[in-house]
Amino acid sequence: MDASFIVELSIMYYGNDELLKNGKLSQPWLQDSIRFDLLLLENQLPFFVIEELFNKAFPHDRCGIPPSILRLTYDYFWCFNLKQLEPNSDVKIKHFTDLIRLFRMQGQMSQGQHPFSEVASHILLYNANKLQEAGIKLKASDSKGLLDLRFSGHAPEIPKIRVDVYTELFWGNIIALEQCHYSDNAYIADYALLFKWLIDTDKDVDLLVHSVENHLGDTNNVALLFNGLSEHAVHSTFSSEYLDICQRLNGYCQNPFHKMKATLRRDYCGTPWQTVASIAAVVLLFLTIVQTIFSILQE
Repeated sequence: MDASFIVELSIMYYGNDELLKNGKLSQPWLQDSIRFDLLLLENQLPFFVIEELFNKAFPHDRCGIPPSILRLTYDYFWCFNLKQLEPNSDVKIKHFTDLIRLFRMQGQMSQGQHPFSEVASHILLYNANKLQEAGIKLKASDSKGLLDLRFSGHAPEIPKIRVDVYTELFWGNIIALEQCHYSDNAYIADYALLFKWLIDTDKDVDLLVHSVENHLGDTNNVALLFNGLSEHAVHSTFSSEYLDICQRLNGYCQNPFHKMKATLRRDYCGTPWQTVASIAAVVLLFLTIVQTIFSILQE
């Protein structure tokens, strides 16, 4: 019966059925609630069960009406398919939670994993606030791939992430799935762990304002969310791409020259007036030294 409901709901949504417009499912909040309920790991039906039932109800000679259950599923969960991936019969999914994970990581994270025991000494040692103090600017990326973190020059580029009341449910279920089936390729858990290192307090969230689209209101709630997502996750491996970013950030921050330069820029060149005053002070100091030298030479 659960599988039948899912099949009927998918067909109704694809056909923009009147039951969705005027029936019991017409309320937008109820449609969203059902969609997220279908993503809960404990609610999953194996996709092959749904597919088998669908194919019995709609034989292959139906002239494409309705389309395949895979196409219907992609259409129903369109809001998570940020890269607009097309259904691929060669890619097998376990269930809906597995599909959402596929949407988030398709075509990314190709450089492999490192054993986490080898990574422990190379984790990111600086939160967003300390990175800024060292002169690192955190930039927002235009990439639609959520996991597509990049390091350009000395500026990490982070794709925008929306944080709302469903975020903990959404990420928590995918991380739980990875703990069961993808322990050696836990890309979503790696991403959550990296954000845990970046965000300690609400001050760090404020610095990530261009990358974190906050719909929770209080920035402290965002910090608590990211600090709790991977709290009970067990990491046997860690992304090579993220490890490289962590090492480069640590190396930049540990260079005393970079920190001194950032301090000078912050304390003496924070505003145009501060810059002018600092330059004037340097010039005055230089002229004073020159005048002193000439006075000594004349004597």
